[in-house]
Amino acid sequence: MQTKAVSHHILAEQVRLLYKQTTLGFLATVFNATVLVAVLLEVLDHRVLLAWYALMLSIIGARYALVKYYARALAPESEPRRWRDLFLVGAAATGICWGLAGTLLFPVHSVGHQMLVLITLAGMSAGAVPFLSSVTRVYIAYLVPTILPLAIWLFLQEGTIHVYIGLMVLLFFVVLVATSRRINDTLSESLRLRYENIDLINDLGQSKDELEATNRKLIDEIAERTRIEGELRDSYQFLERIMDCATNAIYVIDLGGRFVRLNHAASVLTGYEIEELIGQPFSVLFTPNTLPPVQEQFMRAAVHGEAVRSQETEIVRKDGHICVISFSGAPMREEGGISAVVGTAEDITERKKVERMKDEFISTVSHELRTPLTSIRGSLGLMRGDIGGELPEQAKQFTEIAYKNCDRLLNLINDLLDIQKLESGEMRFSFEICELPALVDHAVEINQAFADQYDVRLTVTQRLAAASANIDKERFIQVLTNLFSNAVKFSPAGQSVDISMRREEGNIHIAVSDRGPGIPGKFRSRVFQKFAQADASDAREKGGTGLGLAITKFLVEKMGGSIFFESSSENGTTFHVRIPEYTPSHTTPA
Repeated sequence: MQTKAVSHHILAEQVRLLYKQTTLGFLATVFNATVLVAVLLEVLDHRVLLAWYALMLSIIGARYALVKYYARALAPESEPRRWRDLFLVGAAATGICWGLAGTLLFPVHSVGHQMLVLITLAGMSAGAVPFLSSVTRVYIAYLVPTILPLAIWLFLQEGTIHVYIGLMVLLFFVVLVATSRRINDTLSESLRLRYENIDLINDLGQSKDELEATNRKLIDEIAERTRIEGELRDSYQFLERIMDCATNAIYVIDLGGRFVRLNHAASVLTGYEIEELIGQPFSVLFTPNTLPPVQEQFMRAAVHGEAVRSQETEIVRKDGHICVISFSGAPMREEGGISAVVGTAEDITERKKVERMKDEFISTVSHELRTPLTSIRGSLGLMRGDIGGELPEQAKQFTEIAYKNCDRLLNLINDLLDIQKLESGEMRFSFEICELPALVDHAVEINQAFADQYDVRLTVTQRLAAASANIDKERFIQVLTNLFSNAVKFSPAGQSVDISMRREEGNIHIAVSDRGPGIPGKFRSRVFQKFAQADASDAREKGGTGLGLAITKFLVEKMGGSIFFESSSENGTTFHVRIPEYTPSHTTPA
């Protein structure tokens, strides 16, 4: 900082100290003045004492108001000289008042009371040193009118004793001035060093603050760590209880492939005691045929950090029986990386038996029903065509109802068989390069007759001149048929179902839009689930098994695509199908 700026800051700080320390000085002044007046009432004129006391209180009151005014000032440090001079006037007025006490209130005929006055003035002079020495001239302005009138008055009295006391008072005056000057010099030098090295001080202050903040942070971290350790102990005990109570097997395997933790359910599942498996490699539970896929899944979790979701395999129990399990696993991570693999296993032997029985039942029933239904449907079709002669009007109506119900039953059986094949992986796909615009046009052509029954038009609003994809042609026609028939059934009569095609980020995007009431919000999450129907009564009225969209999603994804929908009560529903466009680098979807 520049010298002028330093001097300004030093004075501003000295003045701030003056105003900051005054309250205690005011209290001491009022207290001593009160005591002095109370004692001197015995020997002096009351009017003089009370007049002096009132003057002293007035001066102190005015100075107190000045201190409050300084405290409320917006920027008192910008005018330190003005505030110093105002304070100096108040200090001098107080000194004058004490000086009057040393002359007007000095009892000539009472040595004891004289000593009280001398001690009071000496105390107020010495006591003001720490309060007023931040600015020497202020202290001198206070001390001179306080001490010198008393010294002069003593010199004017008769007797050697008064002269000696006067000399002692002057010596006391010099000592106080010197002391005040030294305090002021020390303070000024300290402030000068402070402001001349303010950048260094700021840096040190910042470092101190940072150190204190670091210390506080460390203390907080220690407290937090202590709390976390307590919570971890509680969590560990809680997890122990959960593991003991869990019905599924829970295991922890280290990176060497050895069991390190197991719960009671794992013992029940494998037939081994927990102690027998701890430290053993997990391979002891698998046959040479089932072990390699499980090892591959373990490496995915232990080395690559990938979670293993619901894998099915077989294990060999201790008694030699084969057990089918569904297991999952995930890496356990610590600061140093992956430390183990934790997971669960469930015995699904009985469930797999039930599923096989269900699949066999559905397959058997479907095949046994489809043959007679196909025959019945054929016969009814001949009757509808009047092959055996024209039927009465009522018989025609019954024949039409029977024919439609046969259709519905055949569709249900076909859907059930498709779902079974898709879930069991038995459905075969024959992939070939197909032109999608031609397939869309063909699907529109073969479904228009169905749409005519509902007085609905199938309209291609946007087409591509050429766009090929590597797909199963028949399955793709099935996807479009499902979407078209679904849109037709829920479209108002006289409206159209719009089909559009476009390219989008390497895909062919096909959209099928209806003008129907939209899909209810609470049902949208279940649209692609099996046997899902937004409104059972409405679905029965429109016809449908609740399997069409589930099958459609299966087929689209098996052909490497994706399907989603948008729906609102105002604009109807649009189903979107994305199929990768064929390029020479494309391979057949798995």
